[in-house]
Amino acid sequence: MNASRLAAFFILVASAAASAQIPVTKEPHHRVVFENSQFRILDVDLPPGEKTLDHSHDRDVVTISMSSGAEVKSQSAGQSLTDRPRRPVGDVETTAAALEARDALLQEDPLDQLSLR
Repeated sequence: MNASRLAAFFILVASAAASAQIPVTKEPHHRVVFENSQFRILDVDLPPGEKTLDHSHDRDVVTISMSSGAEVKSQSAGQSLTDRPRRPVGDVETTAAALEARDALLQEDPLDQLSLR
C-alpha cells in the first residue's frame, strides 16, 4: 500500500512540475533587449521545428512579425494547441489590454503633462 501511495504522489508531483510555466524572461528562445518600468522588448528566435518552453507573459503583449510565412502553433493556458495563421513581415498583433492602454495614452493631452516653472 505504501508503494502505491508513493507512486501516486510521484506522478502527481511530476505532472504538476511538467505543467508549470516559467517566466518569459527565462525561456531560452526569448532574449530581453530592452526593459524599463513600462515595457520590455524581446527578441524571439525560434528556428523551424523547434518549440518554446511553456512560459507566461507578465505584461500585455504586442508582437511584430519579422519574417514571413512561418507556420506557428500557439496555446493559451487551459486551451488546446491551435494553428496560428501565417503573418506577413511587419504584421502587428496585440492583446486587448495593450490596445486599451494605447487608447488611454492617446486621449491624454501631452501639454497637460508639462510643468512650466
